[in-house]
Amino acid sequence: MLTKLQNAESYVVLLENQLDLCGHRWQDSSPDYQTVKAELAHRQYCKVLDELEHLVVQRLFELSKLNMSGTGKHLYILHGSY
Repeated sequence: MLTKLQNAESYVVLLENQLDLCGHRWQDSSPDYQTVKAELAHRQYCKVLDELEHLVVQRLFELSKLNMSGTGKHLYILHGSY
């Protein structure tokens, strides 16, 4: 197991040298790290929002197939929350 780790570390060092990345590792406080972290968070938010939109459209389609697409609004009004 240790030799696999050592081989992986050697390969990473080799790639870093080939790409001239030596000494340029990101820290939590670096601006590049913070930018990428914010972009990844925004990407995850967009993916979750897309999934939610998909589920809402799917549910509306199911309700329209049952001819019940307006049922939720009527129940909402009947309970006095409108």
